[in-house]
Amino acid sequence: KIQLSEDLKYSNSINCYSDFISFGIIIMMSIYHFVLWFFLRDDKASIYFSLFNLIMAYQTLAFYRYLEQLLPYYYLFGLAYRLEQLLMPIGLVLFILYFKNIFKNIFKKKFSTLIFKIIFALSIVFTGLIIFTPIRISNNFILSYQIILMLTGIWILYMNCVALKKKRPG
Repeated sequence: KIQLSEDLKYSNSINCYSDFISFGIIIMMSIYHFVLWFFLRDDKASIYFSLFNLIMAYQTLAFYRYLEQLLPYYYLFGLAYRLEQLLMPIGLVLFILYFKNIFKNIFKKKFSTLIFKIIFALSIVFTGLIIFTPIRISNNFILSYQIILMLTGIWILYMNCVALKKKRPG
């Protein structure tokens, strides 16, 4: 069924509103965790999560090309695309540092940091590829890095399930 132009405009505006609501919620979460870190300086997980949320807020605007619509004359596609690529490994490192602090408190002595070191090293390599190679070359590695992101998410989910099964506090 072909939609009428009014229906398309309505559905686009609903999508736009929901994206900006998501953006606002993510920014509020970032501010909240920054304030937590500001008052509890020992809790490094809060600052990592705050910075991760800022990256996710930027990605929300960049992914749906809202920045291009807001700043049409100042928008530089190559720079914005490279920044979007660059924030992927930086976001993963912040996410990993957040969970490293959480897991360190949950698992105490029985926690290996080898996987964190491997993910951190892969992120540095990918960041170097983005910075020092042209976009057409670094673009070829995005899928492989997204697979690393997915496997990292599965591993973090697994670690959370282990913590729940062993009834670890935290």
